[in-house]
Amino acid sequence: MQEITITIEKNKVMHEIAKATSYTGAKMMADDPGAYDRIFVSDEEREMLERYWVEACSLVTDGLKEWLETVSAQPIHHGVDIQTNYTVTLKVADLYPVSLNDSVKSDLTNFMVGVILSKWYRLTNKSESEAYATESGAILVNAVNKLFTRKRPTRPTASIGLGMSHD
Repeated sequence: MQEITITIEKNKVMHEIAKATSYTGAKMMADDPGAYDRIFVSDEEREMLERYWVEACSLVTDGLKEWLETVSAQPIHHGVDIQTNYTVTLKVADLYPVSLNDSVKSDLTNFMVGVILSKWYRLTNKSESEAYATESGAILVNAVNKLFTRKRPTRPTASIGLGMSHD
């Protein structure tokens, strides 16, 4: 077995959430003038996302428990702590291709963004909440499937001694 470590950076997840809520709110303003103010995550509302972050971390931990070696603590802060990253160390098969690590990290990051958006949209934009929840589930399945991937074993080649006679 080999160990891999994956870190999901909270500040990047929260930045993606801010971009998505800003874009969604702006796009809906033509039909709903209050959409931007309702949907965009303001600085005052970021504290609520702390709980959603912890819940998303818990869901990732649950999805990866088959491989889990260690996981970083994710206490709920009473305030916004953008520096608390989520790190997991996983024990994967020796034939797991570590070239998939970046893709797994990307999937897990996107899963966390989607889960948090789904929870936020339950409060601010109900029509999109379920779609984000469903898509997030599929993204986590993709990450898990990648962890099951194995490289083809290579057969050792027998070297025949050159210059040796075989009588």
